[in-house]
Amino acid sequence: MIIKEGKVMEKELILNDKIKRENDKYKILDGHRLKTKITAYYTDTGEEIFTRHNMLTIAGGAFLARALFDINNVEITPSYNTALNLDGTINTTTTTEKNRVYLFCVGKGGCGRENSQVYAEKYASWITPENIVPLQYLTAGESLNEYEKKVYFGKKTGTTATSYYFKRFDSDPRMIQQLTDGTPIDGSIYDMVTTQDAETIVTMQLSISKSDCRDYFINTTGLNDARINQISLCTAWLKTDDRGNKVYQDIRPATILNFPNEPLIDTEKAITISYSVYF
Repeated sequence: MIIKEGKVMEKELILNDKIKRENDKYKILDGHRLKTKITAYYTDTGEEIFTRHNMLTIAGGAFLARALFDINNVEITPSYNTALNLDGTINTTTTTEKNRVYLFCVGKGGCGRENSQVYAEKYASWITPENIVPLQYLTAGESLNEYEKKVYFGKKTGTTATSYYFKRFDSDPRMIQQLTDGTPIDGSIYDMVTTQDAETIVTMQLSISKSDCRDYFINTTGLNDARINQISLCTAWLKTDDRGNKVYQDIRPATILNFPNEPLIDTEKAITISYSVYF
């Protein structure tokens, strides 16, 4: 790109919301990190496990670009529906319902055996299909109850068990617009005299219940291996099949976060996750 700085000069410019100049080059400060705040804590005690910030994925970036600029090109990244061979998957490039961030999934590929070995997230990455941990893993004779059928999705029927890889949020996403000190704003925002900046936040609550994830490990590698160290928010659109079953299609990760291993050996432990996205 040609930039005028007293005279015409050749410069390398990478567009981002935060850039700095260094040695006649403009470099990204924050990369593909969508501004977020993710706080996980034990549901029963309120003890904080971590507060961290996730990365936007390439599929999430494409999702936002289409929404912002009304672009209708076909998504090139694979979906979890095809990668996991989920039940009820349809092959189409045309959505019949709104494609939105509806679900989340967890995985075990974000950290080595030592908690100091958390792997850096990459923009062109996802929780790989072999590392996704089913939230519900039902063996012969087991099934979801009516409430659970509204919570768990991404069903895959196997020869010995049925897995559900995705879960709805505990609460509907809520948008808040306020000053950074928490003061609500209204239509007079442009006339306000304040040193505080303003912010738009979408908040939601997720959970790993006492019944989530463990059965997969119990029936495969053993409860001592039970752990999670990744989480992704996922986009999808809802299709109702001929039997009235609701099946999410084109499930893709919008974000990815790797964190230190969180053991799930304690079958009485539940985790609540407060998720905030800043715009």
